[in-house]
Amino acid sequence: MIGKIGNQRGLRNEQRFFRAIADFREKPRWWLGVREKTPEEDQKGIDAVVSSDVGKLFLQIKSSFRGKKKFEKIQRRFMVAVIVIQNQETNEEICRKAVEAVGLIREQILKNRNRD
Repeated sequence: MIGKIGNQRGLRNEQRFFRAIADFREKPRWWLGVREKTPEEDQKGIDAVVSSDVGKLFLQIKSSFRGKKKFEKIQRRFMVAVIVIQNQETNEEICRKAVEAVGLIREQILKNRNRD
């Protein structure tokens, strides 16, 4: 029962993110678009895929900091930005948080490219 409630809350927050980001007008130039996950991406812990000037950037949307911490402990072969959406946050706060988190992944990719 608790898992089902958590899954429903998670799905609501994912939907909330997509509604918010659709109306957000302050996306950086490198942010070319965003789409929902495919079933294969969902299996890898990806909720949203951002198209950017460096390629695809992945975002996981959580409803709790405990869930975020648990997700971040899992070793992955690729980088995934993680945000926590809380009930009291405005759409603008959610969007700014997502842009910042995904931007950090983008910066890491650019640093890695410059090292090679």
